Amino acid sequence: MPWRDEIVSNPRIPSVHGGVLASLIDLAGMYVLLTRTRAVSATASLHVDYHRPASGGPLHIHARVVKIGRTLSVADSEVRSPDDVLLASGRGSYLMRDGGIAT
Repeated sequence: MPWRDEIVSNPRIPSVHGGVLASLIDLAGMYVLLTRTRAVSATASLHVDYHRPASGGPLHIHARVVKIGRTLSVADSEVRSPDDVLLASGRGSYLMRDGGIAT
């Protein structure tokens, strides 16, 4: 994600607002599950850990599928700086519809 001044929460501390990072983690988790199944319907839970301030430069988001289940699926996501420093990480659980059938 490219850097934009609009995602800074406090101009005196030029770092990305935590809600933006949480949203990126949530969406990356859902999208990585959608590459494997079209049955994802909504986020059931989301846990985010903030490791370092995200200050300046584009953000890189990586996600991986942990589990695809009939009623619930899980994905892990990481937000990293351009020089590959871990800024935030999280795990999302996502509700499945139609028994998690892949399409």
